[in-house]
Amino acid sequence: MHMAVGVTGAAGLDDETIRMMKVPLADGKMRPVIQTLWDLVGRMEVDDMKSSGEHATRFDLTRRSFQRLVSSGVTEVFGSGVYNLGHGTQAMQFPIYVKWGMSPADALKTATSNAAESLNYDWSTKVGYVEKGRYADLAAVPGDPLADITEMERVNFVMKGGVVYRNDLAPGAVPHPLAVINK
Repeated sequence: MHMAVGVTGAAGLDDETIRMMKVPLADGKMRPVIQTLWDLVGRMEVDDMKSSGEHATRFDLTRRSFQRLVSSGVTEVFGSGVYNLGHGTQAMQFPIYVKWGMSPADALKTATSNAAESLNYDWSTKVGYVEKGRYADLAAVPGDPLADITEMERVNFVMKGGVVYRNDLAPGAVPHPLAVINK
């Protein structure tokens, strides 16, 4: 998380760090990088500018690293810790991922299939994709996040384990969630 400096000390990663990130783990999986951005902005960014003599912030170093990782094809995973900010606030990361060079589809994968595949205990066989036999954990937004990734900041439907926890959709706007999953 927060890969801002490479193994040689280079800001924004370096070729050696990228090479090392592309070496598979013992189980053959790729080494994912968790990207959590929400905690790098605000007060921390102001303090970083002061302490660096107005030269750099961890947010800017993370941007440079993120862009190198994207262009190198290293798997990135959506960081979701929110501590005292409340659930859903971390969705502000999606537009930043896209601004920094990730496609909207790849940004969505960071929070779904990439995240599932980085979990231990074979969880990738249970979560991360919408298909029969997997847990029914879904979030829906009013528009198309592939056309406008900021739609991810407007979640209006949440289902976990087949139980609907939030439904701001008009009645009948979508088929019953279990009907879609059980096809």
